[in-house]
Amino acid sequence: MATFDELRSQLLRVQGCGAGALELLEKAAHQLETPGLEGRRAEVLGRRGVLLLQQGDATGALKTLEEALGALPMGQSPGLRLYLLHNSAATLARLGRVEAAAARLDEAEPLYETHGYDFLRAQRHWIRGLVQMKASQPEAAETSLRTAIEQLLALRFGRSAVLALFDLARLYAVAGWEHRFDDMDALFEELLKRPAFRSLLRVHGSELIGLARRKGVAVPHLQELMEKLERDGDPPSC
Repeated sequence: MATFDELRSQLLRVQGCGAGALELLEKAAHQLETPGLEGRRAEVLGRRGVLLLQQGDATGALKTLEEALGALPMGQSPGLRLYLLHNSAATLARLGRVEAAAARLDEAEPLYETHGYDFLRAQRHWIRGLVQMKASQPEAAETSLRTAIEQLLALRFGRSAVLALFDLARLYAVAGWEHRFDDMDALFEELLKRPAFRSLLRVHGSELIGLARRKGVAVPHLQELMEKLERDGDPPSC
C-alpha cells in the first residue's frame, strides 16, 4: 500500500495538488514503520521534506529531513544519505542557521564525489555560497556562486543558473559592491548568446523578474533583454 500511495502522491504533485501529495507521503511513511524498512521510510520522508521545502515550509521540511536522516541506518544507501544531507543543508541555509548548514555540507562532501550526480554537485556550490554570504564571507560567497552559475549553465539548468545569478546580485548589494553590477550586465549579455538562455527568458522571464523582486534584487537589465528578444524575433531553441 505504501508504494501505491507514493505513486498517487507523484501524480497529485504533477497536477499541482501539493497538499494531497504531502498527505499521501505522510501516510506511506507511517505504513513503513516496520523493522527492516527503515531505508524505504527514510526515502519517503526525504521526498516529503523536499516537497515541504518547495512549498515554502522550511521549518516543516527541516523537521522531516532530520527525521529521515535519523531513520536511515548508518552505512545504508549512501546516495540517499547524500540527498538528505544536501537538502537539509539547503533548508538550514534558508532558515539562516549558517553553522549547522555548513556542518551538513561538510558531512556530505565525501559523498558528492562518490554518489552525487552533476546537478547536485553544482547545486552544493550554490548552497555553500548562500551560507558564506550569511556568514559575512563575501569573497568566498562570490567564488562559490560563480562556480555554481557556470556549472549549472554547462549542465543546461538555465533557470537554476539565473536564480543563482540573482543571489550573486544580492551579495553585491549586501556587500556594497555596486560597481560589480557592471560584471552582471556583461554576464547577462554573454548568456544571451546561448539559445537555451533565450528560450528560458521567453518561457520564464516574467516569473524570474518576480522572483528577483521578492529577493530584493533590481534586475532592469533582464527586462531589457526580454524586450530585445521580442524585437529581434529570435526563435526559441528546442
